[in-house]
Formats: sequence, C-alpha cells, structure tokens
Amino acid sequence: MSTCRFLPTLHERKKIPFRRKKRIAGRLAGALKLQCVEENPMLKRKKTLGLALGGGAVRGFAHLGVLKVLGEVGIKPDYVAGTSAGSLIGALYCAGRSWKEIAEKALDANWRDFVSAALPSRGLVKADGLERIVEEFLGDPDFADLKTPFAAVAVDLTSGRQKVFRDGAVARAVRASCSIPGIFVPYTEGDAVYVDGGVLNSVPADVVREMGADYVIAVDLNDSPLDETVVPKNIVEVVFRSFMIMMRTGTNQGARSADLLIRPDLEGFSYVDMSRKDEMIERGKEAMLRGLPKIARKLPTEIRKNVPKDQIKALGKA
Repeated sequence: MSTCRFLPTLHERKKIPFRRKKRIAGRLAGALKLQCVEENPMLKRKKTLGLALGGGAVRGFAHLGVLKVLGEVGIKPDYVAGTSAGSLIGALYCAGRSWKEIAEKALDANWRDFVSAALPSRGLVKADGLERIVEEFLGDPDFADLKTPFAAVAVDLTSGRQKVFRDGAVARAVRASCSIPGIFVPYTEGDAVYVDGGVLNSVPADVVREMGADYVIAVDLNDSPLDETVVPKNIVEVVFRSFMIMMRTGTNQGARSADLLIRPDLEGFSYVDMSRKDEMIERGKEAMLRGLPKIARKLPTEIRKNVPKDQIKALGKA
C-alpha cells in the first residue's frame, strides 16, 4: 500500500504566510538540487589536472622550468607521471620539493659520484646510484608517503610490456624507469627485468589520464631534430643515440592523450652534457610560458582558480 504526501502549491487560492512560502520554496529548491547531484556524479567532484614528464636524460632539467612557471601562476597538478628523467624530477616534486629546491640540489650535485662501472654483462654502468640520488634528496619514501599521487613508467623486458609503478619504494621505481638499456644495468625484481620506460612510452600522458586526470599537460623533450653532424665515437654513444632515436617513437604513443603538449626548444642540446643545465631550465620555462594562453582558454575553472584574474585575462589575449 502506497501513501502520497500532498504539499500545498505556492499558487493555491488559500492564503499562505510569506515566511511559510519561503520555507516551502527553499525545501523544494534543496530537493531539486540534491536530486540533480545524485543523478549526475560528475557534479560531486572537481576537475583534476595531470602532468606527464617525458624522458630525455640530461634534458630533463627543462622540466624544472615548466614546474617553475606552473608554480608562479598557482597551478598545481593533482597527478604526475614520469618516464626516465621525468620520473626522477616527478618523484622529487611529488614529495613536496619545489622546482627551486630540486634545481639547487641537482646543479650542485657531482653526478659522477652516483654512477660506477659494471662488468659488461647487462649494462656498462650500475644504476644503483639513481636510487641514491632519490634517497639523498628524500630519504627512502614509499609512494604512499608522497604528497601528490605519482607514477613512474618502466618496461619489463621479460614480458615486453609497460610497467607502471605506483606503490613500493620510490627510489627503486625511479631506478627502473631511468635504466637506459645497454647503458645502465636493468633493475630486477623477481622474474621481471625492468629498463627505461622510454622504450615504449617516453611521454606518459596516457598513464596520468588513467590515474584520474581530466586535463593533461605533457612535456616532450625530444621534439627537436637530431644533430646530423654528430658521429658516435664509441659503444656508449652508439647505444645512447640509438635509444634516443627509439624514444621519439615512444613519444607518439603516450603524447596522444595530452590536452596540451609542451615542447621546449632543445635543438643543439646534448642528452649527456650537463654544462648547460641552466639554459635547459630556461628553455623549459619559455615553452611553458608559450603554452599558458592555451591553459587560460581550456583549463576548467577549478584548476586555474588560484591564478590571478588579471593574469588569466592577459594570457587569454596572447
């Protein structure tokens, strides 16, 4: 047996006190709003921003310029994914380090201290130093300890498939993601043999999308043409250059998922020469500044709400 409740309508002939009308109208409005939210789950949550940081060895310093600009305009990613050098920068950033802190530490570091020669079995250089970089900067955190959700991308040579690290020790995930095949000894875990994620996915925009990001900014460090005057002189240069050419194919796979693709002008910059680190940071900054007008026009209001209105207005006209 069903029962019905009859509510007086606001236009009935019977005179209703104004205060009661107001109460009834408020209840009806609240009920309608509640029903609307219940039927549309998307209205319950804010839109989120993801940042994908691509691989590129030493060129990864350009990521710091991108982070600098995002920080200055008040845009903070909700999710970050990184491949190779992007995983190292991303891990430090998601642990709460500012671009400036990362830059100061990286610029002062003697990177030769973090690598050591290996017997020529699976690689020429032991990659344990990559773990030490993260541990020296952060301690030994797990993914759960990070302030921003983060993923590091590697490739399992056993299965031939991409591996996305989202739990466990951050340092080991970064080590796996940065292990350039033939150069660094792969990272092994059980039967899995992990190498640099750039083998399959150099710009993991698709990964950060799967993490839950509604809008994705991706940074590609491999857009500039190869220097055709460079002739590899030894086995290290042959392997490294071959990998960098292969990474360009990996860029295409993940980058398709990006809403905004940032490509710093790194023509003429080496993948291994650290003497121009400051210049690479500046190139990353310049590229992100060029992309800001697109952010101003496309980003959901929730994501750019902290950006000063006059700045958004100026960028929108750029």
